[in-house]
Amino acid sequence: MAIEKITNDIFFKKINFLHYGEFQFLPEPFFSQYKEFNSDNYGTEIISTGHALLLFILDVIRKDYKKGAEYISYLTLGYPDKEHTDIYYSIHDCVNLQRLYINSLKTLDFKNPRDQALIINSYFRWYCSVYETYRKFLIYCVVCHKFTSNQEFNDLDYYLFNIGHPEKILRSEVNKNRNELILKYFNGEVRHTISHSNILLLKGEKNPHQFSIVLRQTSEDKNSSNQILFDSFKDFVESVDKKIMVQYQSMRFCLVIISGFIVNHYGVKYKDLVGGEITIPPITARLLKDVPMF
Repeated sequence: MAIEKITNDIFFKKINFLHYGEFQFLPEPFFSQYKEFNSDNYGTEIISTGHALLLFILDVIRKDYKKGAEYISYLTLGYPDKEHTDIYYSIHDCVNLQRLYINSLKTLDFKNPRDQALIINSYFRWYCSVYETYRKFLIYCVVCHKFTSNQEFNDLDYYLFNIGHPEKILRSEVNKNRNELILKYFNGEVRHTISHSNILLLKGEKNPHQFSIVLRQTSEDKNSSNQILFDSFKDFVESVDKKIMVQYQSMRFCLVIISGFIVNHYGVKYKDLVGGEITIPPITARLLKDVPMF
C-alpha cells in the first residue's frame, strides 16, 4: 500500500500546478495553446470556467490516479457498457459546425435571402450543439464529483438519455465558487427552443434584406409561452455571443489539458491503467483524422 501511495503522490505532484490554475507552467505546445485561449475576447472567463471544469477530473486523479485514468477514458471511449456516450464525438461536431458557419459567412452573399438563411441555420445548428455538449460535460462533472465524494450514482442513464438536469446536482452539492463559474451561462431555454423548431425567420421590417428572428419559448412557470423578436441576425448573435463562446471555448480548453497534457504524463502507463490498448470508436477515429472538415 505504501508503494501505491507514493506512486499516486509522485504522479499528482507533476500536475498539481493545474489544480491552482498556474497554466503558465505548461510545457510547449500546451502553453502556446493556453495563450491562444487566453487572448480570446472572453479569455479570462474561458480560462476560469475551463479550470473549474478541469478540477472535477483533477479531484479524481488526486484521490486515485488509476481511477483518474479510467475516468479520462470516458471522454474518448464513453462510459462503461454505454456505447456512443463519449464527449469527443460531440465536441468535434461543435468544431466542424463552427467552421461551417464561419466559412459560410465568408463565402456566401449575406444579402441574398437564400444564402442568408443557410448561414443563420448553420449558426443555430452550432449553437444548439454547443449547449447539448456542455450539458454532457456537466454530466461528466457530476460523475467525477460522485466518485470523489464517495457517493453511488445510479441515475446516469436518466441524465444521459432522459431529462435529468445535472446542474441541479452541481448547484446543491458542489462548492459555490465552482458551480457559479460553470453554470453562469448555462441556460437551456434558447437551446430547447431551437431544437424544437420554435424559431422563425421573417423578412426584416427595418431592412428587407436582413431577416428578423423570432424565438418562441416556454415561460418560466411552464404554463404559457412568450416570444422574443430580434430585428436582425446580428442582434441575436450579439445578445448570446459571450454566453455561448465561454461555454464552447472552456470545454475545448479543458479537453486540451486533459487529453493532451495529462495523458502525456500518463504516457505508456495510461494504456496499462485503463486495461490495454485504448480503442477509439470508428466514427470518432474518422473525426480525428478528417478535422478540419469545413
